[in-house]
Amino acid sequence: MPTRVWILILSVATVAQADQSWPQFRGPKGTGQVVGQLPSQWNMDKNVAWKVDLPGYGWSSPVVHGDRVFISTAVADNQPKIASFTEGVRDLRSIIPNIGKAPNQEYRWELLCLDRKTGKTLWRHECVRRKPDIPTHPCNTYATESPATDGERVYAWFGPVGVVVGLTVEGKELWKKDLGSGPMSAGFGTGASPALADGRLFVQRDNEKKSLLVAFDGKTGEELWRVDRAGKSSWSTPLIWRNKVRTELIACGSGGVTSYDPATGKVLWKLGGMPATFTASPTADEERLYFGTSSPTTTGNLLAVNSGAEGDITLPKDETSSRYVVWSTSGTGPGMCSPVVHDGLLYFTPTGFLICRDAKTGEQIYRQRLPQVKTMAASPLVVAGKLLLLDEDGNAFIVATGPKYELLGKHKVEGLFWSTPAVAGNELFLRGSNCLYCIRE
Repeated sequence: MPTRVWILILSVATVAQADQSWPQFRGPKGTGQVVGQLPSQWNMDKNVAWKVDLPGYGWSSPVVHGDRVFISTAVADNQPKIASFTEGVRDLRSIIPNIGKAPNQEYRWELLCLDRKTGKTLWRHECVRRKPDIPTHPCNTYATESPATDGERVYAWFGPVGVVVGLTVEGKELWKKDLGSGPMSAGFGTGASPALADGRLFVQRDNEKKSLLVAFDGKTGEELWRVDRAGKSSWSTPLIWRNKVRTELIACGSGGVTSYDPATGKVLWKLGGMPATFTASPTADEERLYFGTSSPTTTGNLLAVNSGAEGDITLPKDETSSRYVVWSTSGTGPGMCSPVVHDGLLYFTPTGFLICRDAKTGEQIYRQRLPQVKTMAASPLVVAGKLLLLDEDGNAFIVATGPKYELLGKHKVEGLFWSTPAVAGNELFLRGSNCLYCIRE
């Protein structure tokens, strides 16, 4: 058989395998887009392949490869139930700095491997056992960072104790590193997941004491490089941005965004002047990077940056664009939910609304309130050209992509949901605070 035919067959097989996996937070590229397929409908009585109760609590998203599903959790005796958004974040008294104290009890940070077909636990590994170093908000958990997998190994980062662990997919611990932890703003706890690319694992640890970004060799755990960061608390997951010029590692922190060379940690460009810290993670296409900030008390900016930026690209006061900053809008930044871009349109979901903007110009196309949504913390996904939105109460909305808002379907399962869904092949995985669903037709 001709070599070119073999190459084509191999390429098709590789793409097909990639479509069946969900290797890290927000999918294969970390941008919230996937080729997979959603079930046409689901509820508690229809197309729920399995539901399993998980030990402890966590907001980490599941990751999927082959016939395995990996999920992290934090377990303690008599640990308090996770509060809903209404019970916690909306009460401004609950975000007063230093309101909480670290619990005086031992927690077990665990990684679980489930059988993808049945939900049966294949193995359960205790990664860390100790008292938490820091408090966490009643709405947050001690296992909010999602794991990552390359199909041979699986990695877990537990921010509250500053420990990162690498294991085989069969559950054998290969290496463990302790980066330490630090207090978070308003005692909210941690949330930034690791990013995985080209055999390297990237961990962003931004806190009130000392912030840093570290690259590890995924196979050995060797520290490849480390950089100190000037900012303080951030909950944004770093992004590997493969654009038309080069590959960059994007880290959003308090006050700004920095681009690094993922091979060396060298700063490629930086942008300051952001009025709030980051809870949402950035997204990107080949041409532009998109990011924004807001907080319970401050609504920040939403920006787009061109590929190929260099140096300090902070916008001068009262300017909304420059050579590298394509556009900037004030008072429109996303909250906890990260944006997603598809076919030239940018989507994000602040406070129960779906907003669509032109990715090239920043112009708002529409702003639509989602029916009966009170709270949304899970980031939106684009699955096979459709938007998947999940609210705290388990209501999932399927919305058409494009310049006109069109609600295509609504589905519901029971539980409390802040975790971003995972989609692998034709299966949808929804993680509640203490359970995991697999939905398929």
